[in-house]
Amino acid sequence: MRWLLLLGPGFGLTGLAVTVPLLALAVVVWTLGEISFMLGPAIGTAVYSVGPPLLWSGCFAMGALAGTRRPDTG
Repeated sequence: MRWLLLLGPGFGLTGLAVTVPLLALAVVVWTLGEISFMLGPAIGTAVYSVGPPLLWSGCFAMGALAGTRRPDTG
């Protein structure tokens, strides 16, 4: 979910951009977030091809880790 750290602020910067360079920076930031978002399915497919239990164990571990994080603390 780290891609959200780029995608969300990038879209937010778009609304705040008052100059062309700032708008370009916003586009670069959210584009990097989208690229990270697109890598997830490819990585998941590669892990699944190694073995489905590995993928689902990893999903369980990431879910358990995410459940320990408080949303307001990032």
